[in-house]
Amino acid sequence: MSVGVARIDDQHKKLIGIINSLVEYHDTPRESDVVPVILADLIAYASNHFAYEERFMKKFGYAAAQDHMKSHHRFTEDVYRFNLRSQGGRDVTVETLFVYLVKWLNTHILIEDMAYTDTFTAHGLH
Repeated sequence: MSVGVARIDDQHKKLIGIINSLVEYHDTPRESDVVPVILADLIAYASNHFAYEERFMKKFGYAAAQDHMKSHHRFTEDVYRFNLRSQGGRDVTVETLFVYLVKWLNTHILIEDMAYTDTFTAHGLH
């Protein structure tokens, strides 16, 4: 699952850690308490991680940068939407977040992020 850039790989591991914490709290009495914490973690993760990736996409002239950044924007919007629903008292479950994040991991990271590996490493980013 490595994109060949240690810092980005470490950031992806942070997301995997968030996903693992969802598994840990699924169907427990603390499930509803952990959702706002997870959402706050996701907002911080997205902000930092996406800014880091996008900086190098622009710097290296990555051909698919615009589409990739649109994907980041959609993720951020989705997480903010989950957060608003949660704050508004509407049900956002650990399972809902888990399914969403696993899909993101399987489509965005394993496909879209892997596509920039050659561009980033060709410019000396490891």
